[in-house]
Amino acid sequence: MNWNQTVTVLHKEMMHGKEIWTSQVFRGVSAVRVQKSLPYSAGMEPDNQLIVRIPATSVLSIHPGDRLVMGEKQLESTDVNQAFLVLSVTDNRRGGGNLWHYKVVCQS
Repeated sequence: MNWNQTVTVLHKEMMHGKEIWTSQVFRGVSAVRVQKSLPYSAGMEPDNQLIVRIPATSVLSIHPGDRLVMGEKQLESTDVNQAFLVLSVTDNRRGGGNLWHYKVVCQS
């Protein structure tokens, strides 16, 4: 697993009935695309995911529904609808301290 990538997380909050987006850059992360199939009524449907692991040394403010883009991006120049959708965030701070990380699963 390579921990040499950079991602930008776009976090959405509602203020006074209006969407407010903020961005946070994480360096030294691992990102892997996973392809699998999920059953549905007419057969199998592809389910492609991006799995990002962020070292637990970072202060994390990521929630399902946020967006993620590869690389360091400026919020003003990023179309949030083209970014990966965050599906889940898991706190994996257990076991040996050098393995502690947050696992972020995104729809690809």
